Amino acid sequence: MEFLKTIKFDEKNGLYHKYYEYNGLKALRTFLGFSKERANQSQKMYNSLKIDIPELNLMRVLEAKVYKRTPWHIKSYLKTEDINKTFDDKFISYEEFLLLKNSKNEVFNALEKWRYFYELFVKNGYYHLDLNFTNILVNDSLGRYVLIDFDEIVQSNIIQKRVYKKQSIRQVCFCVKNMLLKLSISNDEKIEVFNELVKIKKYYGIKDRKKDIFFDEMILEKLSN
Repeated sequence: MEFLKTIKFDEKNGLYHKYYEYNGLKALRTFLGFSKERANQSQKMYNSLKIDIPELNLMRVLEAKVYKRTPWHIKSYLKTEDINKTFDDKFISYEEFLLLKNSKNEVFNALEKWRYFYELFVKNGYYHLDLNFTNILVNDSLGRYVLIDFDEIVQSNIIQKRVYKKQSIRQVCFCVKNMLLKLSISNDEKIEVFNELVKIKKYYGIKDRKKDIFFDEMILEKLSN
């Protein structure tokens, strides 16, 4: 296996210990700088976001280190604080919240909230390449949202800007379409959400690839049954 991630939760102290291991070509690409090392990238982005976008509520990154680094084998470690400890309250993933609410309107509200975060990142020179509803935690009673997992956040540059935008938009669309299969709302309502995703892609100028079209056809077929 070229990449392995192991997570251990210290419930007593409210800490997550994450271990990353890279092997083979994945290790080589990371060693040469073609791929980001996740632990260091998480801490780097956390430190930058605290300064550049202070209005964000963030998972607290406490420590990151690489303790083995060769061209063919890399090991690293990341320590983060449990969100419920950081904010002294109970949070669940936004996806879990949406599945519990089981409401088309809540999904539309979530897409508006996603767009707010996406635009906030872009305005400040960042792209979150994995900004989906599992990486946003919510406390509905407080109306508070917290972002976790920063290893897929990158700072914008002219060369990669278009690529980053495509990846960001496609990622959230893929995740929401998968979530539609889990929701118990009517198929007509699911089609409304699906069409909203089409509008989002059109607004941001994202064209479908062949595999996107195939996936959409599969989703639509399941929704029509």
